[in-house]
Amino acid sequence: MKKIFDKINGFKISAFEIEINGQKSNDASVSQIALETILEQLKQQNVHLLVTIDEVSSTPEIRNFASIYQIMVREEFYISLIMTGLPDQVSELQNDKVLTFLLRSKRITLSPLNKLDVKYRYREAFANDGRKISD
Repeated sequence: MKKIFDKINGFKISAFEIEINGQKSNDASVSQIALETILEQLKQQNVHLLVTIDEVSSTPEIRNFASIYQIMVREEFYISLIMTGLPDQVSELQNDKVLTFLLRSKRITLSPLNKLDVKYRYREAFANDGRKISD
């Protein structure tokens, strides 16, 4: 993927009729400026942005995004973040010396799925569609 992105000279981000064009740079501030521009326009339209990250780990990209996210929250943009991951991966990210603000975030520990409940939900979903499944 890095080789592919290294060949790209510019970028275009569009969402909710908002479009941003820019030139590629290795500087992380380009990402921050692009996100800030989008959030400013969303704020004017009273639209909130929810960012979800699944299977989070303490990579340079995630740490960079979390730092930018913290700045966007401080500047009172309408942005929220949900991250999921294995407990040790989440803890490693939260305990990063630069990202200690994550320690104040709400943490929800999920219990294992109940197999009977999953079975019932599948049966119910299929029944609602007029289908029947066997055990």
